[in-house]
Amino acid sequence: MSSPLSIIDSPQPLQPFRMTDTLRGFLGVLSPHWLTFAFLVGVVRVPMLLLNVLGPQPRIHRGVNLLLWVRQHLLFSIATLLLELVLGKFSQAIISVEVFQYLQGNKVSIRQSVLISLANGVEILGIALLIPLGTGVGLVFVSLIAGLVPFGRIFLLVFVMFVLVITIVAVPACVIERLDPVESLSRSWELTWGTCWPILGVVLLFGIPHLLGRLLFGRGFYPVSATSQILSWLWTVAFGILEAVFAAVLYRDLRLSKEGTGAGQVAGEFQQ
Repeated sequence: MSSPLSIIDSPQPLQPFRMTDTLRGFLGVLSPHWLTFAFLVGVVRVPMLLLNVLGPQPRIHRGVNLLLWVRQHLLFSIATLLLELVLGKFSQAIISVEVFQYLQGNKVSIRQSVLISLANGVEILGIALLIPLGTGVGLVFVSLIAGLVPFGRIFLLVFVMFVLVITIVAVPACVIERLDPVESLSRSWELTWGTCWPILGVVLLFGIPHLLGRLLFGRGFYPVSATSQILSWLWTVAFGILEAVFAAVLYRDLRLSKEGTGAGQVAGEFQQ
């Protein structure tokens, strides 16, 4: 049952978007629930840990036939990457529901969060697959342009960063507004348009330490030991929590700034 109506449950006047307010909201949500979020994201990502620890550990070493190595391990590599993307988006969906339960003033229900995310499982899978597919196709065209201008490779990096920014709230939009994958990505683009620079700053703030940590633990594309895999997994879980909570709070704030939609009103949508 929803909490009694309050000022956040009724339409609010449009407010200017401020990233500092979003970050304060992000910390306000994360602080009291980080342990619950860690448990949920960790459980969802356990298959990745098992696959990395117990699965084949292909390594390139001197004298190996590179073509043969690629043929033997390419399918495993692609499957591992896709599974990580799907599990990451599914854990983000669960956290999104949890965050909006909290914002609405309701008791956080793990069961409801999981059930709502499962009900949107096909859509979440579509988002997880469409983003890398669209990015890959886009990179092909951008690379053609990049080859014609000086320092063209910078365009490739800019394009990837642009995709990360405009798709950041696709999962919250999907589970809250019950949108299909294409609609969710379009909705994310609509909400983030005009606020790309501050969002990019936070993406880099989270993304660079995440990448450096995975390199530090020796994971790279293939882990080098069970210990490094476990450390890399824990590091990924930690940043998965940050990304999911930030995306949910950002989605709320973007809707508030563009549509005057209060937190309770937004949160009530997935309960209808």
